Amino acid sequence: MKTSQFPPRLHVLLASEAPFGLIILRPSRQKGDFHTCTIGWNRTDDSFKLGQWLKGKIYEQDCDLSPDGKHFLYFVAGYSGSWKQGDSQPYRIWTAVSRAPYLKALVFRGQMTTHCSGGRFEDNNRFWFNGENEGQTGLEDELEWIPQPPSKTVWAMEADKLYDLRMRRGGWKARELAPSQRNVALWKKTRNAWTLEQFSHYYCESEHPIGRGPFWQWYRASDNLSGETLGDQSWEWADFDNDRLVWAQGGKLFATPIWDGGHGDIIELANFNDWKFTAVQAPY
Repeated sequence: MKTSQFPPRLHVLLASEAPFGLIILRPSRQKGDFHTCTIGWNRTDDSFKLGQWLKGKIYEQDCDLSPDGKHFLYFVAGYSGSWKQGDSQPYRIWTAVSRAPYLKALVFRGQMTTHCSGGRFEDNNRFWFNGENEGQTGLEDELEWIPQPPSKTVWAMEADKLYDLRMRRGGWKARELAPSQRNVALWKKTRNAWTLEQFSHYYCESEHPIGRGPFWQWYRASDNLSGETLGDQSWEWADFDNDRLVWAQGGKLFATPIWDGGHGDIIELANFNDWKFTAVQAPY
């Protein structure tokens, strides 16, 4: 299989206080060619709306969505050709906050390296950028950039710990694996009789499946009453959405209603394999 034939990679952020989700889509690519787009997901009627495309890579582990789903905090590496110190183009790496599902920045922090990237929301309005000890008020949409809390300091090369903060806030609980499972963390989340497990692989350069990066995950869901399991290494994202299980697999988004002792029909919500670049101007 050629690289260009791999299905697009999908990662989803679910708003905790609103029926909204933001999908980060990275299509199959040729070597050195990065494109990413964002997609808004109305979880009430399972409709989808294109946000914007960019030429670069959004690092999903460094991103966050406000609890009300109105704002998106993201980190991008532009990768648009070679770069060297002194180039006139000042920033090809940045962290920003936008109105979801768009990417046009309301708040922008340019960076020269990928160190101390990303950030987190503390609530619907307050957010912090990794590595920043100062803040700023008077921003659009009543946003408030606050200093990074000392208890949540994440050092330059510890992006996995920034990801851990978001996982714990989302109700996931971490459990260490056996020493033989190096660079792998197991996260668990329960909904009634169902248990959802995430196997998170960190920086496994020589071990990741074809089409995945060195930071990758897969998921398995188990009904503890019937013993049935769903999921395998082809599930690259999954979560509970009220009384249903939702997941990304093969460039598509799926859902099934769940109850103690079973689940309903598996429904394909969306197929993103044919999504191509479309120019969209943010409405703000």
